[in-house]
Amino acid sequence: MMTEEYMYKRLMAARLDKPPAPKPKPALTVASDHKLSVEGQRKKVAHEVQELIESEKNRQLCIETHRQRQERQRQEGLYYRRLYEATATAEYWSRQHDNPARRGEYDPIARFEREIKDGAR
Repeated sequence: MMTEEYMYKRLMAARLDKPPAPKPKPALTVASDHKLSVEGQRKKVAHEVQELIESEKNRQLCIETHRQRQERQRQEGLYYRRLYEATATAEYWSRQHDNPARRGEYDPIARFEREIKDGAR
């Protein structure tokens, strides 16, 4: 039977949110006088060059991703600007069509007389 403490340890060991353990680096061949042999130096240089190539690839991917994000945000900004302009234009023209002057019902003389009559009270 599993104890509560043992179950807790197993659950904590299987957590998905903790980072994976780092991979061990390959051992290099070392001569007896603690200096790398020629073959060991070649492997070390080849390994470092490979790491540099990988890091440059990752850097280029990050740069491209940043450019893609900027382009997407620019396109979204243009879309929303056009949407706002179209909405504003539609609202303007809907107000114009509701305008009594455009319907032919506007009479400035009658309005003036109404304002005089309302102001005299």
